[in-house]
Amino acid sequence: MSRLHKKKNRGMHFLIGLVLALFGLSLGGMLFLYKKNITLTFAKADYKLSNEALNNPYCGWYHTYSYQPSDEFVMFDQGAFDLALEADNNTRLCQVKFDLSAFSQNGISDGGLDQIDKILSYWSATDKQMILNFCYGEAPKDVATVYLHMEQLAPLINKYAANIFEVQGIFLEGAASESSLWSEENLIDFTKYLASLTDKKLFLTVQNPFQYGVITEGSIMLTKELAYTGSLPSRLGIFDEGISTLASEADTKQLQQICNFVPSGGIIGADEKMQDLATAILVLQQRHISYLSADAPQPCIEQWKNETYRLDDVFSGITGYDYMTTHLGYRFCISDAKVRFNTWKDKKVSIQITLNNQGFSNAYHPFDTSILLKNTETDELITLPVNQDSRFWNPGESVKITKKIDIKKLEKGSYKVYFLMMDSDTGESIRLGNDLKQTSNGYLLGTIKVE
Repeated sequence: MSRLHKKKNRGMHFLIGLVLALFGLSLGGMLFLYKKNITLTFAKADYKLSNEALNNPYCGWYHTYSYQPSDEFVMFDQGAFDLALEADNNTRLCQVKFDLSAFSQNGISDGGLDQIDKILSYWSATDKQMILNFCYGEAPKDVATVYLHMEQLAPLINKYAANIFEVQGIFLEGAASESSLWSEENLIDFTKYLASLTDKKLFLTVQNPFQYGVITEGSIMLTKELAYTGSLPSRLGIFDEGISTLASEADTKQLQQICNFVPSGGIIGADEKMQDLATAILVLQQRHISYLSADAPQPCIEQWKNETYRLDDVFSGITGYDYMTTHLGYRFCISDAKVRFNTWKDKKVSIQITLNNQGFSNAYHPFDTSILLKNTETDELITLPVNQDSRFWNPGESVKITKKIDIKKLEKGSYKVYFLMMDSDTGESIRLGNDLKQTSNGYLLGTIKVE
């Protein structure tokens, strides 16, 4: 081959390579410009607050239902149960109380255990969670009887654990609290023994911070790191049968610390100062109250029903009683939502939500939380799980949730953005304190448009 011919071939190869390179650069440039031509806008929903009661699980008012199991066969009155349930249709908690007096001298008979099992099964089939209480109208003859009763009842407690909010009283209620059985030593031993027999996810309750300190031997202060670990201090809530303004400053401070991580509630005591609505609200806020008895004779509750809440917020104009109803426990509200995407810098779309907890307390059960994007044309649903523990969303505080999604996963078009909180135990969606429609996808935050 001549030298001239070789030069021509090299020139042709160079020209072809140059054309291909220019084509590649042109195609890459078009793709680059196409990507950088993506614009994203977000139209927010209106996050106006609501003053409606939410009727969420694990908080609110409760009614008490008392039973006396015995050796004799007792036909369960299904009709009476249904009537009681029909009348009690706006609460999510119930106190189920068993008086074990018939067995104060010995173990619980098979018939007695069957009766307790049946009653628990009926309550477990409702939409309520139980505050379970075992007490004595007649004091047991000795501590061995109490230990035996705990051993016999623990399998039933564990069987219905998913429907039990807490086990109240450590078997030291009623006549037992007035007998020689009540001592600091027995309080410690009974509590530790009951805790060892029962599901570690179950809360147990004592009456006040003093008892909490006795049982934990005063050396352990509950912290975020210790909370929900299944340890004894992380399982001990407070059920106070006389909530009042009389708690010392030290007790109030300890209650605030403990009850960020374990539930607190009970019965309003005979304290005239609690009839003043502003005072009562402050006490319940400080003690992070999740639930209150609707049954005990409480003059202050009647006063709350006749007094109007008048502070300048969305609750102004409702009764004091309704204000308590809307604030017992947790009350999550969306206050803002933002969507950020910089066409020239970002590869991912950032979605940020700000929530407030307006309730008196935390939520002591973990909720499955997600942000969902729904394509309005194809109905395709993209789920972005939120890896934050809702149990630590404290009352009176704001929480920011941020999730990111690759822009490549969003085709051009419109996407509805939803916020969803689910309780895996009840299978229901947690309601928010916003004046927004609740859908099967949660609450609409707004619409993203990708162009």
